[in-house]
Amino acid sequence: MSESLAAVRPRRSATRKCVSVMLCSPKGGTGKTTFAENLLVAASLDGYNVLGVDFDPQETLAKWAERRAGGIFKSQPARVDVIAASTGLWARVVREELVGRDVAILDMLPSLEHCIADIHAIARASDVVVVTTGATQNDLDSIVPWLRTLKSMNIKAIACLNRVNRREAMFLAAQTAIINSGATLCPIEVPVFANIHVPAMEGLTSIESGQSAKGGGAFKGVWASLKAELGLEARR
Repeated sequence: MSESLAAVRPRRSATRKCVSVMLCSPKGGTGKTTFAENLLVAASLDGYNVLGVDFDPQETLAKWAERRAGGIFKSQPARVDVIAASTGLWARVVREELVGRDVAILDMLPSLEHCIADIHAIARASDVVVVTTGATQNDLDSIVPWLRTLKSMNIKAIACLNRVNRREAMFLAAQTAIINSGATLCPIEVPVFANIHVPAMEGLTSIESGQSAKGGGAFKGVWASLKAELGLEARR
């Protein structure tokens, strides 16, 4: 459910390191929140105690979690907790919210310039930075410099192509540009699907919606790839 930092804390388990996955892109509209929703559910279904942290002032991820908490479903959805926070509160999030969690998915705000020092600090503290991007030249003009910046800071970054058509020439061009940036390219891309956002209207994800919404298999593949990169194993 969506909670503020002042809310009652969710369940805790024994102290252990929480793996932090930061979803961060300097360009808006690349699908960070959709990825965050699906990665949270995928990790929860794998048996991890997960927390989503919504750093976007619009709180799109937190509002999704509120719909999820208040929804009536045929079966109990995966347990997902989400809190809203500002980037300046990162140290407090680590100290008070990540204790006892297994995986944290950090959904960053779409514009980085005005708080770049905080963004850099969170990126350094994260286990991996996932950079979502489309396969257009406008996307690459924004994303590739950011990938190079992360590489120069010795930060592990994985670029995930989203809303792509493998048959378009720009798909190969985007793959090449990402690889040339020095970043790791996720081997699973999310194709263009007209109804991929429909499940979010009810607080669900493509992973949970079966045949009613395509894309679930792709997001499961992205999570599987991240698990391999991070050395994680399913708990179930």
